[in-house]
Amino acid sequence: IQTTTIGEFARLGNLIFQMISFLQLLLVMFFTLLFSAGSIAQEKDRGTLILLLMTELKDRELVSGKTQSSLLIVYVLLAASIPVCIFLHLLGGVELAQIFWMELICLITVFATGSWAALVAFWREKTFQTLAISVLGMVVFLGVVVLLAGLLGPSSALRPWIAGLDPFRALYEILNPLSLNTGLEPISVSAWPSLISLSVLGVALRVFTVFRLRVWNPSR
Repeated sequence: IQTTTIGEFARLGNLIFQMISFLQLLLVMFFTLLFSAGSIAQEKDRGTLILLLMTELKDRELVSGKTQSSLLIVYVLLAASIPVCIFLHLLGGVELAQIFWMELICLITVFATGSWAALVAFWREKTFQTLAISVLGMVVFLGVVVLLAGLLGPSSALRPWIAGLDPFRALYEILNPLSLNTGLEPISVSAWPSLISLSVLGVALRVFTVFRLRVWNPSR
């Protein structure tokens, strides 16, 4: 007779949680690029963006409103994943802190990715150009971050902040806290460098978009 132990349930829960976490991060990045850039590109195609610029809306309100309103489905996806992760916590092998930080990483990734997609969408005129530059730019950015993190030595003070710009690396460290534990100190789960780095990047992209909004639109 084959019996199932508590340890096997815990390993199964941890495995499923890791698969769901990486899949969710990949999906939110893709859908954020698609929905944020696509929503603004449609306004340009219909010619209604000019009408929005003629209203009393401030530039920051227009940029933030268009970006955040297009990401409602992404936020619903993140919220719907919480009960599933809580159920996996009941199986064992998954800490509530890991679920908390995983959701925060996905949320701040949505903010940074949406800011990048909005910048490209307000900058470029054609929908295909907007989507292509958004996706290629994100891939190139992640590649450059991985390269810089590899070139910087472990003793470099900038390495945690540069590596924090890669949400996949930050998520891996959250899901595998033992990989960073080299001593007998208590194991803690945290992703502050990644949250701060991605927040600064997202704010910088959003501010730059606001300042350049009426220079790019209407198109010269």
